[in-house]
Amino acid sequence: HYFQYLSDDSEGIILPENRVFQFDTNGFFITVTNKLNDPDNPPGYQFDFGNNATSVRPWNYMSEGIAVAIGDGISGRAWVNNGGDYGSINTSNFGSFRSFGYDTNDPVARASLVNLLNNAIPDGSYVFLWTIVRDPDAELGIPDWVNDESPITSALKNQGAELTDNLLQLGNVPYVVVYRKGEGLIAEDIGETIFDIAKVNSFIPILESEGKFFSTKIGPAVKWSNFVWNIDNIGQDTSGVSIYGISADGNEELLIENIKEFEYNLEDIDASEYPYLRLELSTKDEVLRTSPNMNFWRVTYDPFQEFTYGQPDKITFIGDTLDQGEDLIFKTEVVNLSEFVGDSLLIQYGITDEQNRTETFFKRIDKVSNSNPIEISFTRGTSEYSGKYQFSVLLNPDEDQPERYLFNNLGLKDFFVRGDNRNPLLDVTFDGIHITDGEIVSPTPEILIKLNDENEFFILDDPSLFELKLDTGDINALLEIPLTSNELEFTPGSTANNEAQLIYRPSLKGGDYTLFVQGRDGSNNFSGETEYAINFRVVEENAVSNVFNYPNPFSTSTQFVFTLTGSVPDNMKIQIMTLSGKVVREITQEELGPIRVGINRTEFTWDGTDEYGDKLGNGVYLYRMVVKDSDNGNYEKFDLGNNQIEIDKFFQEGFGKMVILR
Repeated sequence: HYFQYLSDDSEGIILPENRVFQFDTNGFFITVTNKLNDPDNPPGYQFDFGNNATSVRPWNYMSEGIAVAIGDGISGRAWVNNGGDYGSINTSNFGSFRSFGYDTNDPVARASLVNLLNNAIPDGSYVFLWTIVRDPDAELGIPDWVNDESPITSALKNQGAELTDNLLQLGNVPYVVVYRKGEGLIAEDIGETIFDIAKVNSFIPILESEGKFFSTKIGPAVKWSNFVWNIDNIGQDTSGVSIYGISADGNEELLIENIKEFEYNLEDIDASEYPYLRLELSTKDEVLRTSPNMNFWRVTYDPFQEFTYGQPDKITFIGDTLDQGEDLIFKTEVVNLSEFVGDSLLIQYGITDEQNRTETFFKRIDKVSNSNPIEISFTRGTSEYSGKYQFSVLLNPDEDQPERYLFNNLGLKDFFVRGDNRNPLLDVTFDGIHITDGEIVSPTPEILIKLNDENEFFILDDPSLFELKLDTGDINALLEIPLTSNELEFTPGSTANNEAQLIYRPSLKGGDYTLFVQGRDGSNNFSGETEYAINFRVVEENAVSNVFNYPNPFSTSTQFVFTLTGSVPDNMKIQIMTLSGKVVREITQEELGPIRVGINRTEFTWDGTDEYGDKLGNGVYLYRMVVKDSDNGNYEKFDLGNNQIEIDKFFQEGFGKMVILR
């Protein structure tokens, strides 16, 4: 196609808009200086390179008249005068074999000149004509020209000359005209007097006689098959095509020279050594200088594969902005645009940080045919990432397989990972209660440690996220609790609720203890700058303190507060009596609610009613705690320490007093 040819290169051949091949145009300048003869500065017919053309010096053999030089329209070569050709002056070739001189005072000579100009010179030829006025006495016989049947001036006007009327008026003066026969005037000049100079400088274009035409690089090919071409307008041409092989590193080598046949088998060319070819047309015509017109040239071959990505609607990228730990997800399709199917396809994925450090990952997928796009995907957790990154995907890295183009194999996408900088939340309870510092707990407490993290992508699923230490109060008695201990029970978090639990069930002797707990999340954020620490006390003996009611006095309701050590009894109740000892209300353990070792403040609130729900009257009532346990025996009275004396004044023989005021 015409526009394909425009991408090709050439030497000496052009393809103009008429879409017909032709040889390029070259040429040269010719200067004719016409004046009176001067031995030191003679007139002359000069080429552009400055050398006098001594063979075209009619001043050497003429004193007056007209001289003509003729250039071939194709080659530009000057005609040779063998001595008197076309009725010219016969000078025995002395200085005249490339010019034709005529004595214009002779009507026969003038007629011969007109015949040369009108009839002998073919169209397309270049004509150089000038007057010869060798000395001031020279006569051109101009007054007689007008009487000729075919005047010289008419022959010149027919070719576009414009100064011939001036020549008729001025007479014996230097005059020069250059034209191309049948195509018009090129240059013209005339002097005003015989002493003036007439000078023209004209470019004579000529066609080259040979040229070359070069194809673009063809391929890459897996296998070469055939070459066909066709030309017309052959004329006197000699034409042939040479084929060059191009290696993968760009080196060219002539493989086949000057193919004349219009069909040629290329199967013997090794495509693995020469994956590319280039064609070169060489043509030559020194006679007519016409280039052949190339209708087409074609190379058939098995092409390389050509991979690219699917349409934009096939691309999934979850990762423009991610929370640390969230998965980066990429999906798309790979398409083979060629009919050739090679081996499995290698894909390279990369993640590049702001310091231009790149992690690379490789994956190989099945063969890709042009009728069966294949989905590719890449997933990467971001637990180790924070900040700005660039994701890349590269098909067929390092040309793992031969491929035609590589520019469309790379995809890039920036993304950002928000770092996880928030601390997880730590919570510690003893038998379901948040104890105060120094509080009494059971010798066999169930210590529940919860660690909660808002980041749903770093699941708390590793016991090593916890650290436990127990100080028993003895010297060098800070114990680090191994996470493999049988006293520990671990429950991991989940995507639905990212809360890990660690249950610690120790068996403790009586004494004072300090528990230290630390937790961290998957981003290594600790629950606090320092460890959580809680002091507690263990009393092994079964005992219960006096029971207080609060508030006391009360009007609407009151609760009961007491301290329990050792273990929780099987049965306990609170009896409320009148001052005479009559029991008006028994509050059972079930009513009191959950009971635990340590300080208890009952969930139950007594509203001051009797067994039947009737309100008791205002006044003072007695109450006491009754504890029974078949396994652990009797429960001793628990001594509250420094507070015991102050407390005992409200009790007598285990009975306390409460006041109802409504």
